Amino acid sequence: MAIEWDIYLGTTGPTGKLSPFGRKVTIKKNETTREQRAADGTLKQDCIYVKREFVLSYANITEEALDTLDYWYEYYKTNKAALPLYMYTSAVAYDEYSVVPKPVDRTRVVKSADNLYSGVKFVMIEV
Repeated sequence: MAIEWDIYLGTTGPTGKLSPFGRKVTIKKNETTREQRAADGTLKQDCIYVKREFVLSYANITEEALDTLDYWYEYYKTNKAALPLYMYTSAVAYDEYSVVPKPVDRTRVVKSADNLYSGVKFVMIEV
């Protein structure tokens, strides 16, 4: 069972849960508009669409959690199909989005059994 602020990608099972440790979530709204001046000089704007961009920033993340992010990016690249993103707002309620993940950059901080990484940003664009 999920708890508030859990984030799942692809499935709502254990394989789809994204690590919450050290995670900061930023949701940006990207708006595309068409604008043109009318004959009298007034500016006319039409909003074509508003889509979200989800950025999961990790201060520190283990290699296992990072492999999960890589898995979903490779899954998208192979299947060319958008993935469902579930963002839980309570134990039973969630918001669902259809997203496309972007490649993950990383910096390895500690060479150990867990291989700790920092500066990881996982970006997903709503389709």
